[in-house]
Amino acid sequence: HRLRLIVDGGGENRSDAVNQLETKGHFQKQVARFEISFSNSIVEAVFRSLKHNYLFSQNIKDHKSLTKHARFWFTEHNERIPQTAFLGETPLERFNQSWSKEDDIRILVRHEEAVRLRIKHNQQVFCQLCEAA
Repeated sequence: HRLRLIVDGGGENRSDAVNQLETKGHFQKQVARFEISFSNSIVEAVFRSLKHNYLFSQNIKDHKSLTKHARFWFTEHNERIPQTAFLGETPLERFNQSWSKEDDIRILVRHEEAVRLRIKHNQQVFCQLCEAA
């Protein structure tokens, strides 16, 4: 079985280097929405987030620096940052199916507390504006 590489129609996927690797048998390239019916948009969104929400703001000097920053971001994304799409789970928790009912309750309680604090803060700011007028 050869590795199947699903790509979009971007120029980076039609380069000579990619074509040479495919010709050498490293993978079989398939273009999403053209050669196969589904899309790779979810993967594209992850990499867009990596680039725009993190890498572009870093001082990347070389391959070693890029590797260090990418490793950091993927660890944060997969193991520490709750994802809305997973209702508060991290991707690792979803993959390992380690989320529990207690975690659901904990998130709900934190959410309700955050809403309460935000309302209190907004009321204080609003009242200060009224008093100043």
